[in-house]
Amino acid sequence: MKDNLELNNLIITIDNAGSIGQKENDTINTNYETLAYFTLRTALIENLVQYTKVIVITFANFCGDFSHKDIIKGISRIEKELGYKLPFISSSESNFVMRESALSFTCIGEKLNTKRKSFSNVAVIGRPLLGNEIIERASEIVTLKEIIALLASENVSKVISTGSKGINSKIESNLGFTFKSDEIDLYKSSGPSSCVIVVYDSLKELKKIIKSPIIVLNKTKF
Repeated sequence: MKDNLELNNLIITIDNAGSIGQKENDTINTNYETLAYFTLRTALIENLVQYTKVIVITFANFCGDFSHKDIIKGISRIEKELGYKLPFISSSESNFVMRESALSFTCIGEKLNTKRKSFSNVAVIGRPLLGNEIIERASEIVTLKEIIALLASENVSKVISTGSKGINSKIESNLGFTFKSDEIDLYKSSGPSSCVIVVYDSLKELKKIIKSPIIVLNKTKF
């Protein structure tokens, strides 16, 4: 499965959510503003960590026409944190009523010209959370503003998004080795990018811009 594509200096990322929302048969119950916020946030983070500026988004709505206004509210929350507007097009299934909610976002970003120094220290910002944990433990989620600060920091050489395959899977595919930790489960799903991996120089400098949990990792093999 591929969740991003590079094409002609553009980065295209996508994320979706199913059986989460306000319908009777949904597995997790939450409002559609929250659903839209976290689904878009995931696709957006996967784009931004490749040093882009997102220039347009699309979304496919299978929750019902009544949810459209709340989805827009979720997008507005993202725009406020991001600091700029996100032009979008959308499509909603209005001919048939689905028994469960479903929503998908696509982000298209333009690559920026950036040169980064190479560092070797690795940490996780935030904690891997899933499902109802996203609501119940919101203070442990890395914020979008923190991710933007990490991307702008000269103390950070790489920011890596996380997802359903867990932290170590992302680290191994991006850095070529795995880690161990007594503080967090490195194989647990990180849901909607509740945490990110950073390669950095100084922990002291990292703490100046981050209020979310910082978990320093130790290599298990090269």
